[in-house]
Amino acid sequence: MGILVKEGLTVEKLAKVDEMVFDKTGTLTYGKPKVVDVIPYDEKMGAPELIHLTASLESPSEHPLARAVVNYYRENYSEPLEKVSNFEMVIGKGVKAILDKDQSILLAGNIEFMELNGLSVDEEFISSKVSSYLDEGATAIYVASNSEVLGVVMLADVLREDANEVVRQLRKLNVNATLLTGDNQKAAEYIAREVDIVNYKYNCLPEDKISTVSEFQNSNHQVAVLGDGINDAPALKQANVGISMGGVGSDVSIEASDVCLVSDDIKYIPHLIALSRKTLKTINISIAFALGLNFLAMFLAMLGLLGPIGGALVHNIGSVIVIIYCSMLMRFKS
Repeated sequence: MGILVKEGLTVEKLAKVDEMVFDKTGTLTYGKPKVVDVIPYDEKMGAPELIHLTASLESPSEHPLARAVVNYYRENYSEPLEKVSNFEMVIGKGVKAILDKDQSILLAGNIEFMELNGLSVDEEFISSKVSSYLDEGATAIYVASNSEVLGVVMLADVLREDANEVVRQLRKLNVNATLLTGDNQKAAEYIAREVDIVNYKYNCLPEDKISTVSEFQNSNHQVAVLGDGINDAPALKQANVGISMGGVGSDVSIEASDVCLVSDDIKYIPHLIALSRKTLKTINISIAFALGLNFLAMFLAMLGLLGPIGGALVHNIGSVIVIIYCSMLMRFKS
């Protein structure tokens, strides 16, 4: 099924999980966002120039949104990207760099990143040009240069076809689902509504995800976190079980996780949890059976009803029974 479990102990931890925390991009969605619109802030700059500057700024980044912007530019325009220096990434907010051509300071990120750098975006611009996309779960990347807002690039990701079914099956296993995303409120609300997740948080930084996982753990919940990006790595490490995406996921998140979905297919997560519970139950039954058989053999030996050869035979028969019983897990279907 394309699932790599790194340690046997992880199976025992998975069996006790009662809270599943999802990241949005790359997990509940395919992690392949596409540019759906490029909107200049005013008439000073056209859409081609805006996407050119944005792609130049985002080119050093490995974030899925940044790669989507660069890919969109290269698919639609032929002019080489400008070189940037002093590239800086502010986790969960945006990126910043100096454009080598004219030494201007370029910024790209969410609305909070703009405000953090002393920039304000006109409310009328947001309501008339941006809000309709946000209502449909799109993500806005605002772009600025030298303390002047230039425009916004809108990106949308596609929800995984089986995301809703995964959440439903987890609920049947008495596992609650929570969505933690660095995206804006409306994007989070849209995805949560589509997959029927009640508990969600938006504009989450890595430390916010860690604190939320810790809160669950302090309330005696066993938490599994499913993530794919560098931002998710701390939460994956904090969780009782960290689950990463093997294809779209970053190397850091894969290294920090206990389970890797090599095929990037989340539909098998409920099966993995159900199988872990069945495995733990099988282990406990096997131990109880083995101990019971050994105590019975000892009692019969004390009464003189079981000799050394018979004892050896009973011991090996018990081992064979346990192995056959455990091998039935290979045919387990959730």
